[in-house]
Amino acid sequence: MLIKDIDDLVAGDVFIVQGQSNAAAVMYNGSSGAYQNDYLRVYSGGYTGSSSTLSDNNWYYAQGDGNENSGGNAGQWGLALAKMIKDQLNIPVAIFNGAHGGQPIEFFQRPSDYTTSTDSNYGRLFYRLQKTGLKEKVRGLLWSQGEANAGATNNLSIEQYKTYFENLMMFWQEDYPNIEHYYLFQTRECNCGTNSSGRLLVKEAQRLLAVENNNVSIMPTTGMTLHSDYCHYPFVDGYEKFALRIFPQVMKDIYGLTLQESIYAPMITDISLSENILEIQTDSESLVSNNSNTSALINSLNNDFVFSDSSISIVNYQLDSSKLILTLNQNPSNNTSLSFIGLSSNLEDNITNGSGIELVSFSDLCISGNCDGSSGQNSGDDNKKPGVVYVENGNNDTQAGRMYRAGVGIDFATRSYNGNSNDRFGNIGDWSVDLVISE
Repeated sequence: MLIKDIDDLVAGDVFIVQGQSNAAAVMYNGSSGAYQNDYLRVYSGGYTGSSSTLSDNNWYYAQGDGNENSGGNAGQWGLALAKMIKDQLNIPVAIFNGAHGGQPIEFFQRPSDYTTSTDSNYGRLFYRLQKTGLKEKVRGLLWSQGEANAGATNNLSIEQYKTYFENLMMFWQEDYPNIEHYYLFQTRECNCGTNSSGRLLVKEAQRLLAVENNNVSIMPTTGMTLHSDYCHYPFVDGYEKFALRIFPQVMKDIYGLTLQESIYAPMITDISLSENILEIQTDSESLVSNNSNTSALINSLNNDFVFSDSSISIVNYQLDSSKLILTLNQNPSNNTSLSFIGLSSNLEDNITNGSGIELVSFSDLCISGNCDGSSGQNSGDDNKKPGVVYVENGNNDTQAGRMYRAGVGIDFATRSYNGNSNDRFGNIGDWSVDLVISE
């Protein structure tokens, strides 16, 4: 007697896509439909609510042009990456996209009830992977998030952002123990409700996560065309490029297959100054200039490299293998720092590696003096003694007498860093002390 008839069954590899709207990667301009394939699957969807998650028990052929609340949505670059893996290795791929647009990194943390409740983003993704029996089959996780932590109202310090992400990695490794590698798409210079100081902090935190963790790689998004909202991306030269750039890394890190040289973005490894000559050492095998018009490229370099001493400008450059050598108009003053922000998506405006991948952005690296003065960043709560701590303003002074109860690091029973409001607490009033905790 026939008990059950199952057809269209595949077996393959599992990847998670997570973050905010550029991980959801909905269609803004141009379709990803050409990448759809019967061997690419999505279970349920990355719904933003509990009821939709629980009511959708379907496996779908993956699609990329929907949104968080459409069943089977892998996101445009999630779909494209899955198709590239399938075409290269003849392995079916399941994508679990849990992205939620406009959310800070705090939103994605693991709550205490995640195994029994789908009220949280973390709980909904866990539910889908547990329901399918695939939570121990996840091979890699790809992350695109940061804009929501780079605005005037929810800035995190470098250490705070790093701590949140490292906590997530710890949780993910516990719940999806066979993850082999994490991939970060570095936040781009953009609008998205951000400001320049916030972007500097988030981008430097993301860079340091890749520097300090062997299982984390980073990919800049400067060399990609932005959508007209100056926040998201079209498919061609945008979300498709997310997949095209990260695919060779996934092949090497996860599958041990080298498809091309120069697959990793150039990262700064050292910086030195001798009078007005600044040498930036990278880990690239060879840096490349993509513009024969020297003056035009120097103009682009002056837009991309931002000195804390605004009187400094770049008057010439030289490439020496993996080193970028900048000639400055004058000797920098004492305590001068340098940031690389990455503005232009045009290849000819960027110094790249041999594969056309531009430098990973960095922030406020000291090139003269010790640069130990106030940077306008709030001290991380981990640098304060546990107990009642104070809310800081941009000068590291107490803000209007506000104080609150903080744990050791982030214990999820108190306010967010620097007394910020979250889903359990509102804003602290001036000249008040808040000792409330919430389990």
